[in-house]
Amino acid sequence: MKKKILIIGIVSILVFVYIGYLRNDPRKEKQNWPVYESRNSNLRFRYPSKEISIKDAGDKIVLDHSIPYKFPSYCGEGPSDNKIPNNSMRLTDFHLSLEFLKKDVKNAILDYAPIKEDAFNPSGSLKFFNDGGVVERVKFGSNEGFSINVGAEGCGEEMIFIPITDSKTLKISKVFDDSNYFLSITSEEKKLDIKGLIYTNNINKQQDIDRIISSIKTE
Repeated sequence: MKKKILIIGIVSILVFVYIGYLRNDPRKEKQNWPVYESRNSNLRFRYPSKEISIKDAGDKIVLDHSIPYKFPSYCGEGPSDNKIPNNSMRLTDFHLSLEFLKKDVKNAILDYAPIKEDAFNPSGSLKFFNDGGVVERVKFGSNEGFSINVGAEGCGEEMIFIPITDSKTLKISKVFDDSNYFLSITSEEKKLDIKGLIYTNNINKQQDIDRIISSIKTE
């Protein structure tokens, strides 16, 4: 009898754990995200919050969220005795742009990356990846492409290039500006006191950006 009660108890615990997992499954959360379909381009994707504004200018779509907030602007250089910061009036905690370029992925990368023509094989493929952080092969779900970082540390930009056709490339840009730097050096406790922020944690934001890119469909 005791053995039967023990088995029932274990089964009940497992059922409760499984139900809790289903409720908190990030895949389910992603499926519940709103879907944006561009009327100007053949592009569709999911995004995490309706609080994020979307500006669609045809070949370029910008996702953004910012709040009125005054903070010192160092652009990743950090405070110093001989540098007087500007004061930024809006704090951006989310910014992502998606842009169609009318060229193949090789020439799209050459336009932006600090690499030369001889970095490519005759077939158009890159000879190297992860070389000094210049070019990296990336994959987001079924979307594959290349990533490069340009600009100064803490004040630059990561660009992802996903080939669509032989003459069309999707460029996705993540800008690292004063807002990113300010949020990275601000304590979690202080960030929680800033009203209106969607993201106080860069890890959570990066995970959501990865999910957005994974959900992109161009058909």
